[in-house]
Amino acid sequence: MRAGIDRFDGAAGRGPRRRGWRRAGLLVMIATGCAGDSDAANRLEPASGTARSVIASAAPLPGTSRTENGVTIVEHGADAFDRAPRFTLDSVPLAVMGGQDEPADFDLTRVSQVVLLRDGRVATFAGIGARLLLFAADGTPGRVLGRRGRGPREFWAPTGITLLAADTLLIRDGANRRLSWVTPDSGVVEEIPLSGNPLAARGSPGGALRDGRVIVHALYNVAYGESADTVFRPLGEVGVLDPASGAVTPLASLPGHELATRETRYRGRRSNESTVLGFGRGAHAVALDTVVATAIGDGYTVDFRTPDGTIVRRIVVDQPRRAVTQAMRDDFIATALERIERSSGEAMVDPAESRRLTREHPFADSLPPYRGLHASSDNRLWVVDATAFDDSIRAATMFDLNGAILGRLTYTLEGHPMAFGPDRVVLRSRDADDVVTLSVYRIVPVR
Repeated sequence: MRAGIDRFDGAAGRGPRRRGWRRAGLLVMIATGCAGDSDAANRLEPASGTARSVIASAAPLPGTSRTENGVTIVEHGADAFDRAPRFTLDSVPLAVMGGQDEPADFDLTRVSQVVLLRDGRVATFAGIGARLLLFAADGTPGRVLGRRGRGPREFWAPTGITLLAADTLLIRDGANRRLSWVTPDSGVVEEIPLSGNPLAARGSPGGALRDGRVIVHALYNVAYGESADTVFRPLGEVGVLDPASGAVTPLASLPGHELATRETRYRGRRSNESTVLGFGRGAHAVALDTVVATAIGDGYTVDFRTPDGTIVRRIVVDQPRRAVTQAMRDDFIATALERIERSSGEAMVDPAESRRLTREHPFADSLPPYRGLHASSDNRLWVVDATAFDDSIRAATMFDLNGAILGRLTYTLEGHPMAFGPDRVVLRSRDADDVVTLSVYRIVPVR
């Protein structure tokens, strides 16, 4: 299939306006799902109902519940993952996107977010060129929407995609200071200015609540410790973005990614800089129906918050953190050094110093309890295990809104999860030449 790039109406510098897409009507459509059923509108309908019904019918592990200071705490024992319904991935992918043979317009370099549409299509944003890429359900390149620029229906520095009802995509562009609504078939259909809140412009997307409001967060902040060899976690912010006005309401402040301060000697000049601690803990926030799931890596714990930040439920799983071994450190360093050598020192101030810093990179003593949180379109929370570079088995655990464990997914394929649907997952992998591939696999029960 040949990809087509959306063009502009040259006379006025704007794309054509379509009836029914004025902002009031658009927001009603987003909130109601076009059919008065916001739950149904936000669900991704799988191509086949079989796999979905298998996952939905799995007997949940409810855990033990108690109430403490108004918070429902759901606790799972050390054997919970072994007792949970078991799932794996089908051996044959449903779709493969990217790779060495993909057209240049669909280069997936620097892709950091993926959205699954209800009909199985996949949307992602190209970090190079500021273009929205759409792939068919079978992985065939579909459309390229938008282009880099400052004008209408153009993007300059987009900070993520949020899936709303009716397969509408909301894109925040901090540099152009605007929100853009995009539909896969019509392109950009509405644009409004963003508020002056830095979180609105630069925050990462955390999905949409049932009422259409969007979670944004800035949980990785560069800061500097007081002296070399210090490890710290600067505070990050989570907020709720109102698409009708572009304004952000604060939700919570959370300890962000673990950073380490180290001494640098670029070209002989001594200074301190902060770097991400190898295998360090991070902070996470995703919208899940009417609540927001947040996690900071203090044990295997996930909090469910209302949009005003109140914690109403907490999931606790008795899972110890894995020790970071010397082999894990060595693999981390070897991979980083290999990338430096492949770049031949291009754009480096001091390649020799970059190599030294890589060899002496600071590491945590233990892996974090999880790598990330994902909300599937059928309102399941997926918590992805943290892994080391040489791990042959990867895993994720599915929870429902009550904190019950619905299943444990394990697989040996290459790639880390980028998005979950009711019966599928998108994995991102990178080959030895740093070429990125996205692969969609169906989730199946272990036989």
